[in-house]
Amino acid sequence: TKVETEEIIEESEELEEEIIEEPDLEDVEVEVEVETETEAAPTPTTYYAGGAPIDIDFLAKLMWAEGGTMSWNGQVYLCSAILNLCDMTGKSVWTAGHTYNMFSVAYIVDGVIPSQTQYDVINYVLNGGRVPDVAFFRTDYYHSFGTPLCAIDNVYFSTP
Repeated sequence: TKVETEEIIEESEELEEEIIEEPDLEDVEVEVEVETETEAAPTPTTYYAGGAPIDIDFLAKLMWAEGGTMSWNGQVYLCSAILNLCDMTGKSVWTAGHTYNMFSVAYIVDGVIPSQTQYDVINYVLNGGRVPDVAFFRTDYYHSFGTPLCAIDNVYFSTP
């Protein structure tokens, strides 16, 4: 009947209101336990060349552009030469690496992707493996200036 149907509709609407009604969370307390580390993270070491902090990623790119396929020893000499040249000229690695008359790869250096080897060599050189005095390098033959030091992988290294 019509009366029964209306009663059923009213009951279902009351039930819906009870179900849909959002709980009152205003007075609910929640305890959160946060663990904190007692040991501080080590402070990274900042290395300098040419009086400026070294941008490790840019140095890795410069090394890859100049000698990415060189042997480990060749890349150690290459990295050392770049850093020593920066110290000698007072230019940052970034500035020197973008100077065309210092590095012939200056126009492409930002677009290269170095390998892990460059980062490993940089870490080695910056932590005691730096070759002193070497500052110049070129392929095929020695520069007309400086004192010839050695040739590795057809790259000729010289001292000032």
